[in-house]
Amino acid sequence: MTAANQTGAPVHIFIHGGAWAGSSAAQWGYMAVMLVANGVHYVAPDFINAIQSKGNLLPMAEQVKKSIAWVYKNAASFG
Repeated sequence: MTAANQTGAPVHIFIHGGAWAGSSAAQWGYMAVMLVANGVHYVAPDFINAIQSKGNLLPMAEQVKKSIAWVYKNAASFG
């Protein structure tokens, strides 16, 4: 999570995609620079990939769902 220096800023949740085979949230941090500079909080949750789950997308979907719920519950604490 990268916070903007602005009270009441909107929150952008970026769910990385592609093949969901080897990417991670850390690879998408560069996108935070533009958004945060323009007053937007940036969240890129990390989650299991399809290789780790042996092709079962349900654990991935559950982790993404929980991360979005976490952002919703905690967004006020971002500023």
